[in-house]
Amino acid sequence: MIEAIQEDWDAAYFDGVAAVRHAAAIRIRAAGVEVDAGYGTSILWRYDDVELTQGQYPGEPVRLERGDAALIIEDRRFLGVYRKSHYQERDVRQPLSWAQIGGAVIALSIASVGFMVYGSQAVGAVGAALIPPSWESRLGDAVVLTLAPEDERCIDVPKQEAMEKLVARIRSGLSDPRFDYDVTIASGMLNAFAAPGGRIVVFEPLIAMTETPEELAGVLAHEIQHVELRHVTRSLFRQMTVNTVVAAIGGGSTTFEGGALFAQLAHARGDEEAADREGLLALQAANVDAGGMVTMFQKLAERTGVSRDQSNYLSTHPNPSERAETLESMISAEAQSEPILTPQEWRKLRRPCRMRPEPKEEESTDSE
Repeated sequence: MIEAIQEDWDAAYFDGVAAVRHAAAIRIRAAGVEVDAGYGTSILWRYDDVELTQGQYPGEPVRLERGDAALIIEDRRFLGVYRKSHYQERDVRQPLSWAQIGGAVIALSIASVGFMVYGSQAVGAVGAALIPPSWESRLGDAVVLTLAPEDERCIDVPKQEAMEKLVARIRSGLSDPRFDYDVTIASGMLNAFAAPGGRIVVFEPLIAMTETPEELAGVLAHEIQHVELRHVTRSLFRQMTVNTVVAAIGGGSTTFEGGALFAQLAHARGDEEAADREGLLALQAANVDAGGMVTMFQKLAERTGVSRDQSNYLSTHPNPSERAETLESMISAEAQSEPILTPQEWRKLRRPCRMRPEPKEEESTDSE
């Protein structure tokens, strides 16, 4: 029997047969969402069969769909619990089937042949094109688990909700987003990165460096574009071995050698310029003041004398001064903007990170 992770949540249930709204109770389980619509039996909606189609943006209810059936949950606290169970708490070590792993080996072998014939740029493009979205998400999970372990992550719910609102606003400026973005806030270095599959990690020192939500949005818009344009996936395929990629996708271990490599990846100049350009356009499309992107790169330019150990963002994102000038020239004079967060939400996002308490050591009962 699977133990419940969370208490009951009230929901509206549509069975996909008749346009009738049924009252239902749902529970988050380790394997999926259990639905009790009062029929005398419960139905388990497994995560692999469920699509989150609504609820990413502030103020709207959460909607889950499985085939023609749908669940609507008005309590938005459910979204955080659902995501935690679906993404952060799922066991990335769960192995794929032999057929899936075989498919990955075949795809990566083709990419390896491409490397010998066409070079690393081609193999990155071929590998990124062959990998299914679900595998890309597994690869992103493995990266995040390696570089932002569970015990280094924030557990401050209001802080997390403010960050998710900020990212959702940026995503609203994308014309055809590939992914739903899952954000992790962690302690550590001055850095932020977007991993494959829409996984984003933002470290506390970078948040502390920003003075406005728009500055933080500028960094995140740039990182999101690296994912949308498949830069991060292509870079990993160019640098990692076939065995490493298969291990990461298959979940053979909680960490993988590509995690450390990912932290040092530097995108090609053309990729950086594309992420800057498309990120700025996404901000303007979402009615976010893109000037924050400029001022953030100006601040990073002032830190060019800081060692790379102290400012990891500079080691993988070069030429901030030049980029700030280019971005400033791109900002449209007719661009409209609205606040991305309220002052209260911004204060919550910038307050110190609340970490998971360390387990207490059991006192010895041995007599001396």
